[in-house]
Amino acid sequence: MPHLAFGHGAHHCIGAALARAELQEALAALTARIRCPTVEGDSVWRPPVGINGPERLPLRFAARA
Repeated sequence: MPHLAFGHGAHHCIGAALARAELQEALAALTARIRCPTVEGDSVWRPPVGINGPERLPLRFAARA
């Protein structure tokens, strides 16, 4: 299934390039400050119909030293 976040063809999001650039910078800044997250507790997953993934995924983050 193709990714739906920014649309496709005539319905392509005009701000997609800016959103991708901002996300790239934000993730670089975030990963420089925190270690890998760990799952803290039970996760709940959506049924595999259409858009699936976790409905609830509790994570714990720790700062880098």
